[in-house]
Amino acid sequence: VYVFRDDSDGVEGFVINKPVSNGVDVLKSVLGSAESSNPNNERLYLGGPISQARLGVLFCKEGCIQVSYLRKTIERVFHSEQRYGAKFILGVSSWDRDQLYSEIASNYWHVVPGCKDILFSANDSEIKSFSHDILGFQSGFVSNFCGSS
Repeated sequence: VYVFRDDSDGVEGFVINKPVSNGVDVLKSVLGSAESSNPNNERLYLGGPISQARLGVLFCKEGCIQVSYLRKTIERVFHSEQRYGAKFILGVSSWDRDQLYSEIASNYWHVVPGCKDILFSANDSEIKSFSHDILGFQSGFVSNFCGSS
């Protein structure tokens, strides 16, 4: 989960490694066809259980990680070369601030910085191993409970 909002009202984030199987078709039906199509990089993800009809985009602009729910921004990214590095997201995950930090303190989560190499990995199955490399341990030594979703 990439956490993009953390304030007194709560915490929001996107699941970044759960692709939607027909994601390219969904994106094209909502945003129209792109000039040149590359289905391997036009990726749609299930970002979480809340507001699953709400489309967002996670992308880089001038080296900074950006999140937007604005249709104009989503369309601009989709119809540009930026889409090859972007992730389009349906839904969001959210917690009460105390709930998330309690889960982190109880070791329910692996916490790593929001690294672009992890967030925008072309291979979704490698995201967990990238995170483990940053933390300095091997996946085989981690319980199935921690970091499993």
